[in-house]
Amino acid sequence: MNFDHSIRRDEPHAMDSDPSRLDYQYIENLATAYWHSEVLFSALELRLFSHIEAGKSTIQALSRSASCKENGLYRLLNVMKQMGLIGEIDGTWFNSQSARLYLVETSPSYMGDFFLYRRTMQDNFRLLTRKISLNDDRNQKDGQLNAADDYAIRNFNYVRALDRLAREKAKEIVGILKGEVWEPPFLDLGGGAGAIGRAIARISAAGFADNGSRHGGARN
Repeated sequence: MNFDHSIRRDEPHAMDSDPSRLDYQYIENLATAYWHSEVLFSALELRLFSHIEAGKSTIQALSRSASCKENGLYRLLNVMKQMGLIGEIDGTWFNSQSARLYLVETSPSYMGDFFLYRRTMQDNFRLLTRKISLNDDRNQKDGQLNAADDYAIRNFNYVRALDRLAREKAKEIVGILKGEVWEPPFLDLGGGAGAIGRAIARISAAGFADNGSRHGGARN
């Protein structure tokens, strides 16, 4: 995503610490940053960088050496590739320069153990809210949902979260569809509680949107 780094003092956000960050995506990236950490930790635990450096560079050879399920490993490797840790050409995987330097066990500059040590700090950070809050309830769940929670509660939170995401994405989708010519009805798929359908209905001359009556969706 490209950001405009110019500063306009006549806009309300001009005094923000970084006026270029106007999109929710930046904050979502912060919320999901631990995904990248877990990918790195798993790769180190499976010794993937060392196996690749040792010549186990195909998915078949790497899955045998690391004792991994081939399909799951392939997905993990692709994420590692997107993160810039490894590369791939015609089915052959190779380490990035930084991975070769710091993540291969035979390298004099190997720091894998140090990075894995960072993982031990996770539990303390998960208690950050409790440590700061004046609420001394030791049984508080810090806002975490788990399988033991009531299904209706988990489902409500899931739908609400996706609806909030859909409201933001709807702005982009509506901008694209403004130049399109189409006829109702409109089926809103993956739109949370109908956020995309409602947004499109507002720009539709017919003013009609269908969120799928079979799933309890609303028509506007």
